[in-house]
Amino acid sequence: MDGGDIVAEGSNPLDQDIIAQILSNVHGKSLLEQRTICKAWNDIILGSSRLNYKVHGSPQSIETFKDISSPYPYFSFMGLNLETDVFGDPVFFRRFSVNFCPTIKSLAFLKCELPTGRFFELLAFCKKLDRLVIKMSPTILEPDMGILHWGFCFKNVKRTLAGLSVLIISEKNIPEKTLFGLTAEMAMLKALQIGIEDGFLPVYSIGKILRKNANTLRCLTLRGPVHPASCTETGLFPIDLPTMKNLEVLSLIRQNFYNSHVDMLEKFLNKCPQLNTLFMTGSYIGKTTLSKITDNLTKLTLHLNHYEENLFEGHYTFPKLKLLKLAQGADCIGSEDAFRQLLSNHFSELETLELELLIDASVVLKGLMNASYPNLKTMKLAGCIGIAGPALRHIFKDFNSLTSLSITNCPEITDESLCPQANVEETSLANMKGLQFLDLSETEVGNQTITKCIIGMKNLEIVKLNGTKVTQGGLSIIVKSLKSSLTKIFAKRLPCVIKMSGRNEWYRVAPKLEISCSLEVKGTVVEID
Repeated sequence: MDGGDIVAEGSNPLDQDIIAQILSNVHGKSLLEQRTICKAWNDIILGSSRLNYKVHGSPQSIETFKDISSPYPYFSFMGLNLETDVFGDPVFFRRFSVNFCPTIKSLAFLKCELPTGRFFELLAFCKKLDRLVIKMSPTILEPDMGILHWGFCFKNVKRTLAGLSVLIISEKNIPEKTLFGLTAEMAMLKALQIGIEDGFLPVYSIGKILRKNANTLRCLTLRGPVHPASCTETGLFPIDLPTMKNLEVLSLIRQNFYNSHVDMLEKFLNKCPQLNTLFMTGSYIGKTTLSKITDNLTKLTLHLNHYEENLFEGHYTFPKLKLLKLAQGADCIGSEDAFRQLLSNHFSELETLELELLIDASVVLKGLMNASYPNLKTMKLAGCIGIAGPALRHIFKDFNSLTSLSITNCPEITDESLCPQANVEETSLANMKGLQFLDLSETEVGNQTITKCIIGMKNLEIVKLNGTKVTQGGLSIIVKSLKSSLTKIFAKRLPCVIKMSGRNEWYRVAPKLEISCSLEVKGTVVEID
């Protein structure tokens, strides 16, 4: 839509239908004037559903925002100099702060410029604010924020910040006193995300936040390295932290842990009795780092720079694990054996397995040869080397109850590695009769895989063949053979672009089919999503 974008999130089907009817008939300012079209529309605007009003840097979007006449619970500002473009007008700022801010539940600033003083003036009027997002908007988070008294609105700003349950901050750098000043009153946080691009995480302030919100915090995401000199008193997870009674999700991204930090991490994890999801990218972990939390984990993602040999030997069982994602980092020494040991476990509840960037997938996949995953439904193999061969055939044989399979960005995957071979008693992709989703993008497969394997998958709903050697003729075979089940097909970056006549023929055969492809229209290639 031109102008301000109104996005419905989480609305029920009736609300979605009403919104679709309105959006199809009116645009921009006219949309706002149609809010009285029915009671349901008013209910939606007033917050029964999650309506996010997005304002971006185009003149039309700004002008439409200035004409706003109904309150919305969620506002996102993107790529704006808010003082110059919007709030510098005292009449509009007064109208917005008095009439709209009191009902706002979420404010998001993405690549915006706004003086800290004006930012606090807005917060003073946001009595119901629950979620605050600041990304790449450095003028909002001035270094002296920690010593500001916020003028006449001090008490109201203090009240607003104290009521937040979600705080998300992502900047190039976040000074300690800035984060400390902003979060000094916060003691009800349920979700905290702190990310930096340059420098080191403000670990002292983060430690203060964790102490104050130890009883409420459920989701914690920290992106960026810690200073090598930080110690057990001032590190990312100080030794005196209380038990994080309700922490369920922990994401540590781009970490550079040293030995002392690994010890601190282990002690911190042991203080998280409810932790069920762990996402880690960065340096490494020790042999006992995860040993005390394996019984509760349901989701585990590891993309570390270094894995100790025999890291997962012996004491790792993960009885409740439902999702496991492993990826190799820059230093691959030891990782193959570590992964193989982990995959050799009996994961009775595992539903999703993802393996990425494996340098020698044949070694890692040997862990599957004696494994038993009775509930596994989704497998993803991406960017792997050495994947073709006995281990892949083993997947086709013993994991043929999968409903979703992705083998992507693997150049050695060809028709020969997937298809049944004449006079050879080996299983192939054709065994995967129950697949509903198949992604072979960025591999070397062609039409032979279609004719020998894919057309026999009568339950297949979505197939992705972007960047393969499949032709338009091969795609036509899929559409005609699977027209009763297929709902969407992806066919971009193929050797030849799709002709309009071919696409029209597919729609005639399967009228409800969604097609994402590189389409030739009057001599020009158009990407259709």
